[in-house]
Amino acid sequence: MILDQDLAEQDTALPLEQRLQAAKKIGGKYGLITGVLGVLSIQLLVTLRYGFEGYWVDSFAWLDDGRMTVFLLISIAAVVVFNYTYGRIAGRQILINRRNHKMVGIVTSLATLVSGSLVLAVLVVVGEGDSFELLYLVPILITMGGAVPAIIGGLLMGYAVYRRGQKQEII
Repeated sequence: MILDQDLAEQDTALPLEQRLQAAKKIGGKYGLITGVLGVLSIQLLVTLRYGFEGYWVDSFAWLDDGRMTVFLLISIAAVVVFNYTYGRIAGRQILINRRNHKMVGIVTSLATLVSGSLVLAVLVVVGEGDSFELLYLVPILITMGGAVPAIIGGLLMGYAVYRRGQKQEII
């Protein structure tokens, strides 16, 4: 078995610690970008849904739904934080440990999606006092609806991290 440090130190000019910091920085940056794009894609999907029914004005009013607004904003912030954190992990896995950038991107994007939906489900159950069935239902529905955009975003993020690492000669 090859140790991570042995694998990371071969064929590079930069010391391991500098490469590790650069990999985390690159992954965090692209994770953050992916998180913001994910939130914008949610807004786009809601806009299209209401727009086809003829309610274009209502498509932007879904965030103004009373107490749910607070839950949604906290969940959106959590998704962006999760994307940044998982992006740093992905940067290390792709650039230092030399894992497949496509699989790492997909796994980290889906992990972010599930984590964010769990945060929303817990907030709704605790804040609204709804049944605990929502703890199962909300993450399943959000994951089913967001899986394809998350996979596409993960593929793009993984590739962007990989390419940036090549340009900066981290790989």
